[in-house]
Amino acid sequence: MTPLIIFAFTLVSLAILWAWIPRLPRQLAAETLYDLRWYRLQARFPKTLCKGSKRLLILTSVLGFGLILSRPDAPLTWLLMSLVLNATLIGGALMDHQTGLLPFLVSLILGAAASVYQTIIAPDQLASHIWLCLGSACLLSMLNILTRHTGRGPALGGGDIAFLAALAWLFTPLHFAWLIFAAACFGLIESRLLRRQGAIRFGPHLSASAALLWYALPS
Repeated sequence: MTPLIIFAFTLVSLAILWAWIPRLPRQLAAETLYDLRWYRLQARFPKTLCKGSKRLLILTSVLGFGLILSRPDAPLTWLLMSLVLNATLIGGALMDHQTGLLPFLVSLILGAAASVYQTIIAPDQLASHIWLCLGSACLLSMLNILTRHTGRGPALGGGDIAFLAALAWLFTPLHFAWLIFAAACFGLIESRLLRRQGAIRFGPHLSASAALLWYALPS
């Protein structure tokens, strides 16, 4: 009975993929253009961010540096990657919190640094990270398409998907699944405690989960 269930599930999954994958490039392009138009409206955003969130920016930066300095014996590559990770996690979280937009530039910087990091420390694992990056982006984009057709709106923004794809370079599939689970739990707690209506800004939850996981794992 179990092989039949697995076979049926595989057929259904392949049918869904066959139907939705051709639409992914157009959908991703549309989300990219939408985010770019939104980002242009925030021409003075870096200056506004520094003024409006100065204390939070200083606090999170000091905390990040403290976590890095707590491991003086860590390899230089890990220390440099942690600096880039701190900057992108803090910047992305604050931007998303204030504007609801997680710029693709943040994900591009993080993804580029993380890919170089993996190339140096574990070149034999590059294929796994590439598949995880592409697979997570495709699956989450398909989820967005499905939720749009049900009338509920996108489950995640394009910036969130790009951010998760960049983070896929730093974690194994198991740890990546824990990251998504933890971020979803944080988002659920926010919606219940603060009784938020509508979409939750997911970037801060992704950043918090990624930071907790990165510094919990050995360097």
